[in-house]
Amino acid sequence: MVWFWVGGRGQAARTEYFDPESDEVALAAENEKSEGFKEAEQALYVPPLDLKVSPEALAEIRHLYHQAFRLYGSLALWNVREYENPSADAALGITRALRFEGNMSSRRLAERIEALCHANK
Repeated sequence: MVWFWVGGRGQAARTEYFDPESDEVALAAENEKSEGFKEAEQALYVPPLDLKVSPEALAEIRHLYHQAFRLYGSLALWNVREYENPSADAALGITRALRFEGNMSSRRLAERIEALCHANK
């Protein structure tokens, strides 16, 4: 038997206990929930796009990627990590933040990055 405190902010704390023998059904239900969550998390996983771009296009994409962080890092990309040698997928990943969190010039930069990433499709 394990004793623990129950109560939150603004609530009176009360003591409850957990008895593993009598709460086996609750433990089994909790384990099923966690397994279901893992399955749902795996179903939501989206694999990388693995974009194929030419070396010249990749060099331009990387230049625009670093320019985006230099110009709009604190405005639109504050919660994104900048990679030293980003792939085309990573560059495409920042375009949504540039569009929605940035201004009109960051939107134009996002369009240029997207155009280079999708040029070989």
